[in-house]
Amino acid sequence: MDKVVRKGVKIDLHIHSVYSRSKDKDKVANNTLENLPVLIQRLIENEIELCAITDHDEFNYEIYKELKCEEMKDNCIKKVLPGIEFSVEFAEGKVIHIVTIFDDRDDDKVKNIEQVMTNGIGKTTYKKTRGAYSKSDYFEVLNAINIDFVMIAHQKKTVSSQHKAHANDVMVLGKDTFNELIFLDYFDAYEFRNKKNEIYNKAFLADNDLGENLRFITGSDCHNWEYYPNTEKQEKTQFAFTYIKSLPTFKGLAMAVTDRHRISLVDKFFNPVEKSISEIELDISGNQVCVPMSKGLNVIIGDNSIGKSLF
Repeated sequence: MDKVVRKGVKIDLHIHSVYSRSKDKDKVANNTLENLPVLIQRLIENEIELCAITDHDEFNYEIYKELKCEEMKDNCIKKVLPGIEFSVEFAEGKVIHIVTIFDDRDDDKVKNIEQVMTNGIGKTTYKKTRGAYSKSDYFEVLNAINIDFVMIAHQKKTVSSQHKAHANDVMVLGKDTFNELIFLDYFDAYEFRNKKNEIYNKAFLADNDLGENLRFITGSDCHNWEYYPNTEKQEKTQFAFTYIKSLPTFKGLAMAVTDRHRISLVDKFFNPVEKSISEIELDISGNQVCVPMSKGLNVIIGDNSIGKSLF
């Protein structure tokens, strides 16, 4: 894998499989392991480089692992991350959806996510009457999974919308709580689906001086792989994918969603006409060494007397 960011990474962290059937019923009936090639083909057609299947309060290792095999193939899919869309009763009677993405570096821990959710605390603390976890139980489940994670709050409507908040959107908590969450930097990012929301979200940031505190990304929330990135054959809303300025890794994602300058709906992080040094070639005691360079600021670090100044 390249060690230098040369372009934006196109992402989609909100895709459902048949394992969301507890909430989505027949909408996800065809999103099975056997039909995974359908999703893969759609991901490739849309040039998705980093993705995650995030089912409602479920994780299926078999589907995750099969999709992850695409990382080894010669196509656009560079990274598949494990994830779950948790339903969390954040306040009394108010359930929000939190897309939670996990680090994939320890496969044994990733494999254990399914056990936690189906046979462990993920099952015993789930409140069927609420169709959700309590806030404290959600973090207990994350503690049992014991993997670094990124939290993305689901938000269909714009944060400045004057209409009644959509069910399970973070705005059902009310604007006071929403502002408190922003102040505490509680969530790593907020997800929206409709492209036109971008205009209102940017205006909200400017009006409330929240440019550095609030990050927005998009997620397809696809429930039918055949129509990806849409859910219905004739989709009414316009969807735009998010690009992040990072390497296609969990660490890269974690860095990007905490810096709004690394998130965009267009892949224009670098000026194509700006001159830069792409690499430096060195001869060290007869060995040829190539040091790749990033467009922008490059820093040479290391202990004393190892040749930084000479370099």
